Amino acid sequence: MNFRQLTWSTKKKANEFLISNEFKQKGKSIKGSLLSILAGLMVAAIIVMVQNVNPFEYFYQLFKVAFNGLYIEQTMNWFAVYMVAGIGIAVGFKSGVFNIGMAGQMLAASSISTIVFWSVVGTNVAATPIMVFVTFIVCLVVASFLAAIAGALKAYFNIHEVVSTIMLNWIVWYLFKFVFSIFKQYADDSVPSTSKMMPTDIFTINGNNILIPLLIAGGCIVIVAVLFAKTTFGFKLKAVGSSQSASKYAGINVKKKIIQAMTISGAFAGVAAFINMYTISPNTSFTVDNLPTIGYDAIAVALVAFNNPFGIIFVGGLWGVIQSAGPLTSGLFGMPTQISGLVFGIIIYFAAISIIFMNFAPVLWTRMRYYIMKSKTRKITLNGYNAQQAKYRYWIAFPKKSPEYLKNIQGMNQEEIKIYTQDFKETCRMEIHRIENQISMFKKNVVEKEINSGLTGLKYRKHTEFNKINSDSLEKYIDIKLEYLSFKDILMGQAKNYVAYEKTQFKNVKKIRDQQIAAAKVWKQGAIGELNLEYAYVNGKVQIKGDQAKELNQIKDKIVSLKTDLKLQIDLIKLKDTLTESEKSNQIIDAKSLTEVQIKNLKASKQEVKNKAKEEIAHLKRQHLEKVAILKQEQTQLLAIEKEFEQKVAHAKAHFEKETKILHQAVIEHQAKFDLVKSGLDLKAATDLVDELNQTVKNKLQELKTAKVTELSELGKVEAEFDNLLQLVEQKYVDLTKILGDKIFADYDNNKFVMKKVKTALKVQKLKLDVAIEKVMKVDAILVAANKNINDNILRETKTQLLNYKAEYKTKLAELKENITSQSQTEIAKLEKDLEAKIAEFQNKAEAKEDVERIKTSYKAKVKKIKDDQIKGQEVFDSYLKIENDYSQKVENYIKKVSAKFMTNIKEVQ
Repeated sequence: MNFRQLTWSTKKKANEFLISNEFKQKGKSIKGSLLSILAGLMVAAIIVMVQNVNPFEYFYQLFKVAFNGLYIEQTMNWFAVYMVAGIGIAVGFKSGVFNIGMAGQMLAASSISTIVFWSVVGTNVAATPIMVFVTFIVCLVVASFLAAIAGALKAYFNIHEVVSTIMLNWIVWYLFKFVFSIFKQYADDSVPSTSKMMPTDIFTINGNNILIPLLIAGGCIVIVAVLFAKTTFGFKLKAVGSSQSASKYAGINVKKKIIQAMTISGAFAGVAAFINMYTISPNTSFTVDNLPTIGYDAIAVALVAFNNPFGIIFVGGLWGVIQSAGPLTSGLFGMPTQISGLVFGIIIYFAAISIIFMNFAPVLWTRMRYYIMKSKTRKITLNGYNAQQAKYRYWIAFPKKSPEYLKNIQGMNQEEIKIYTQDFKETCRMEIHRIENQISMFKKNVVEKEINSGLTGLKYRKHTEFNKINSDSLEKYIDIKLEYLSFKDILMGQAKNYVAYEKTQFKNVKKIRDQQIAAAKVWKQGAIGELNLEYAYVNGKVQIKGDQAKELNQIKDKIVSLKTDLKLQIDLIKLKDTLTESEKSNQIIDAKSLTEVQIKNLKASKQEVKNKAKEEIAHLKRQHLEKVAILKQEQTQLLAIEKEFEQKVAHAKAHFEKETKILHQAVIEHQAKFDLVKSGLDLKAATDLVDELNQTVKNKLQELKTAKVTELSELGKVEAEFDNLLQLVEQKYVDLTKILGDKIFADYDNNKFVMKKVKTALKVQKLKLDVAIEKVMKVDAILVAANKNINDNILRETKTQLLNYKAEYKTKLAELKENITSQSQTEIAKLEKDLEAKIAEFQNKAEAKEDVERIKTSYKAKVKKIKDDQIKGQEVFDSYLKIENDYSQKVENYIKKVSAKFMTNIKEVQ
């Protein structure tokens, strides 16, 4: 494949990935991670502002200090440690286990490495380089082993890994606190309960310790990324993490995978400890009972990065900056040094609720709100749903306000009313839930309709068509490549079998011999087992244990039944009113005594069952051992079996030798057929044919690639020319088979000529592959160009026409509003005249002031009702709906017409 084809296929695959659901999900994860970090920084900024510090200045100084020449080495080392530790936690999360014991694993790894290092090195400085490698292995083994313990407890005893790892953390802490307190040769002389200082210049290159830790961390990231993306083992780990039940059903050993996942996670903890030990923390102090926080911080790194290996790079970098420069920057502004830890905590909190940020879509919500508010009918419909919800919520709070509730509780007593009230409220909640679903579907339909309607819908369909062209082209490209690779695999397989004829046949003959010998061994083992009663002993033992378990379960059930009956008897005795308390007490004692005797007898029978089973097993074993002893003494039957076994083996070896001789003779006869002159003439003719075809195809492809196709109607002609070229290549391959034969190589070809002929045939198929791919690329380019430049004139025309439709729609709405307003104004004017007349009647009566106020209030209420009716009235709603439906239908019909006009040619070609 040439570079141009590779670039084209890569671009198409990238486009395909960008519109895939997988990319959308990854995008949501990235968005959730970024927004959680941003939200955390914003809240942290508020806290900084409360302390009279400019947050922008604070964060600027934070990064400035972190990458200052004095602190950049420390920052990068923290970065490397967090990357490795975070990826270790992510491996566990992806596999469904929570390795919260990374702190203890790192502590154990670094502590034992320190002991090993100073035990060997001592004053021998020359041993330091090799001991660095030794301590790396020690870190890996120790941390992996500690994590594997938790994995095994989880897998085999269902002890949750969080509990076991936390316990192991503190066991490790107090164990090494004791070690470094007692064994002074491994402890720091100047500080009590502190491990001895490790050298800090191990990774130094040109005066800094940055490069090697980052290379190690980068390697860990790549390993995990490849592990989960490209390997079967990684897929199985992810499958176990997604669903253990489904994994078991698929045949995956879940217990094994849990242990492996924890072990791998622990191994990365060991690598993190190795880097940390030689850079950031060369010794560990046990004076205060606080575990190192690095292991716990790594959990936050993995959570915020959503366990994505490459996301951990960026989150680890941020954590490194905060850890390295946070306390110092806080001190510069006179704030508590714990501010950096607070920023940590806030970001972690927002990461924990990242699902909110993943579903955060303000643009979509704004568009949805706009689409609803711009339509009267949609707004009224949504208000209607909201009003229904409000009504049911009000009835839940005040059931007696519901006419239906008041009607149904008539004639009920208090207990019935209580039960009915609960049912009524539950019914209201169900109605609220139903209306919520209706609102959700209503909003979804509004968005879908808006996306697919008008000019937006036209552009949306244009992009959809473009994506379809992209997918179809890529699918054809993949099919063409698979066809070529399939042909190549078959032909190369046949050639390799021919070239390695003797080796292949000898391997088959040897395999038959080994199978016969293995069968003879199985027969021998079985015959001896039958003879010495070994199988009778093993099978009988299984049967006896099964019967024993069955009888013991039956006895156990009887004991449980007796206890249940006793409890029932005691309850019945206590309920008898005819008995005195002393009589009840006596009867209860008697019942208990009787039950205890029965239970004691049953327990004794359990022991009898066990003893009987032991005796029967012992009897079978004695029979087996006696038979073995007899056979050893007599030896006759064993010798007969051994003799027959040796005969079977000898027969297998004799058959092998016979077949080997036949094979050698066949090889000699095969080699005698070689005709190098004839093979050379065949190859010469085939090479001439391929060279001529190669030049023809090269010239024609150059002509077709450079040809400019301006009209979509010319696409058929271009395809025909490519098809003619493909037919030419296929015909030349037929001619090649006439020269070389259908199998490409013949019995008279030696190994050298076989492979040359195969390569010649593959050259023709490669030409066919190139022509087919170039055809796909050319057709794709024409279709994409047509789809991208989709009749700009038509789109401009469409925009103008849609604007006309919109203006017409607005005009009709304005007319409707004017008519409604005019009608309302007439009714209001009539009310005003009535009001003036009524007020005039009371004008000269001072005692009628209250009546006048009442009339004015009534007038205002009627005017409000008229204005409300012009919005809420069904006739008005129907009028709005009719105008909107007419407008929508007009736009839809026009868009369909336009769509058909500029999509016809593309669909016809496809």
